[in-house]
Amino acid sequence: GQLVQDLTATNQVAAAAVVGLCWSLGLRLKEAALLNANKALALALKKEEVEISLGTKGGRKRFVKLFHSHQFEALEEASKVQGQGSSVIPSELDWQAFRQTVLYRARKTMKSRGIIKFHDLRAAYACRRYKELTGYPAPIISELGHNRISVVSAYVGGLA
Repeated sequence: GQLVQDLTATNQVAAAAVVGLCWSLGLRLKEAALLNANKALALALKKEEVEISLGTKGGRKRFVKLFHSHQFEALEEASKVQGQGSSVIPSELDWQAFRQTVLYRARKTMKSRGIIKFHDLRAAYACRRYKELTGYPAPIISELGHNRISVVSAYVGGLA
C-alpha cells in the first residue's frame, strides 16, 4: 500500500519489505526481518505456504497459508531486497542494529500514515483473515500467536 510506497520512495527498501511481510502474512516484526524470503518464496510457489521458524515466540515453528496475490508480491519484494543474503537485514547489521537503525527510522514514516507500531500491521492481517473466514468484521483487535485459549477466545469473540 501507500506506506510501502512511501518507504520505498525514501530509500527504505528493507523496512518496506518488512512492512509488506508483516501486513500481508501477519508476521511479527522479528519474524519478518529474519525471514529467508528466497526460501519462503520458493516454498510459497510450490505449496502456497511459508514456514516461519526464526524470530518466533518460544521458537515455535509454524506455517502460514497464502491465499492472495499480494502475499506472493510481498515475498517477491522481500526476496529482491534480500538478494544473496539470508534475510532483508543487510549483512553488516545484526537483528539488534537493524531494529535500532533501519526500523527505527521507518517508524516516522509509519506514524505519518497513522500506524503507531509494527504490530499494528499484524493485527490488520488478523482482522482481514477473521472477516475472510467468518464474513463479519473482527470483534476486537488483539494480540496474536498465543496458545492460551483465553487470549484466542478474546480475539475471536468468546467461547461458544
